[in-house]
Amino acid sequence: MKDKMTIICNGDSWTYGSEVVSPELLLKYPDKQCFDFDFDEKNDRYRSDNNWPTQLAKELNARTLNISRVADDNNAILNRTINFVLQGLQNKTFSGDNLMIIHGWTTPERREFWYRNPADASDNFLYRLSPHGIGFSKDSDIYKFWKLYMMNFWNPEEYITRHIIN
Repeated sequence: MKDKMTIICNGDSWTYGSEVVSPELLLKYPDKQCFDFDFDEKNDRYRSDNNWPTQLAKELNARTLNISRVADDNNAILNRTINFVLQGLQNKTFSGDNLMIIHGWTTPERREFWYRNPADASDNFLYRLSPHGIGFSKDSDIYKFWKLYMMNFWNPEEYITRHIIN
């Protein structure tokens, strides 16, 4: 008997199912925006049942593994896919015989950086550079970096080349 196909989907918010929200939650919390529910446990089941990877798996009678993340960049998508597939094959979580991998690539200008806070190691985090510069106070080191990066290094020659390489 042939094993059921496994589809590994990876990408950004579109693949994750961002803003796919239960109508009941929207009615119950009318002051909230759709993106407010992206990481809300009350919406997890609805989001995962109604995103496109799950719908595709239903159409193909396959199993789906959605490893996407909101606001991700293409390098992270590529690296996470490689690591996930290698681990899955080694652990026999799935077989390579009936495996499909689908990337929902994001916009090429997104870029991630690892931020190490010199004053507080517990504040280290992965920062995804976006063209909006939101989420940080204007006097923070991250905002200053974002501003310098945008003025001096943010250009299609760099991010389109990086996108093609990925």
